[in-house]
Amino acid sequence: MAEHTTHVIVVGDPGVGKSTFLNSLVGAATFQSGLSAVQGLTKELQSVVINGTRYSDTPGLDDTRLKKQAAAAIVEAVRLGGEVKLVFLLKMEAGRLCPKHLTTIKIVLDALQNAEIAVDESFGVVFNKLTPGEKNLWTSKMSTADAVNLLTEEIGLTNAKPQLIRFLPNEPALEDADNGVHPERQALVGFIDELKCITVPPGTTIEVDATSIPVVQKEIEARLTAHRRKRDILGEVLVGAVGAFAGGAAATGALLM
Repeated sequence: MAEHTTHVIVVGDPGVGKSTFLNSLVGAATFQSGLSAVQGLTKELQSVVINGTRYSDTPGLDDTRLKKQAAAAIVEAVRLGGEVKLVFLLKMEAGRLCPKHLTTIKIVLDALQNAEIAVDESFGVVFNKLTPGEKNLWTSKMSTADAVNLLTEEIGLTNAKPQLIRFLPNEPALEDADNGVHPERQALVGFIDELKCITVPPGTTIEVDATSIPVVQKEIEARLTAHRRKRDILGEVLVGAVGAFAGGAAATGALLM
């Protein structure tokens, strides 16, 4: 494969919709997707070249039975090299970013950084299958800028920040569907077009340590808890300061009147 070939690599835990996401990008049911009762449907690297662009679907790293196989698949995808557009697909849990997804991101990014591949602000994150409540929380109750900034800070706890973050609401027509294609294909293609490339020479070898998942997740949980506690305290202080300022301004206004 030529070194300059664009290579879209999608990484995420089981059930987040990686295969459907890729099917939507290529516009056809190319990657196997659908229901699986025991483990993720993707069990090994699926990689195809379509119109000069390579697309790679990797198994979920947080799959107890397949984590070593999944790690090997991610290693193989990177070994193919190219101008890599790296996308992490995530799902919210009760409207929040969960530690297990951050753990997957950190393990993969650490492996790339250990191979001297720069990743900071050079990868994308898609929050897939948002429920109506989650969509309302993240796209209506706060501005897009505030939502992106908040999530960028949390993802940055992995020691690298994303370039782009996107929200993809759940599509009822795709529920339980085999090899589906999301109707918002053009928006997804635009997201990939906007994403920076990470130059990865073919043959590049990284080490993805699936056995480190419990330790890394414990570390991420501690970082996330501390970060959210600090943010909540700061928010309370700011709210109090704004309230005091507003009260003072009202009193001043009354005196001037």
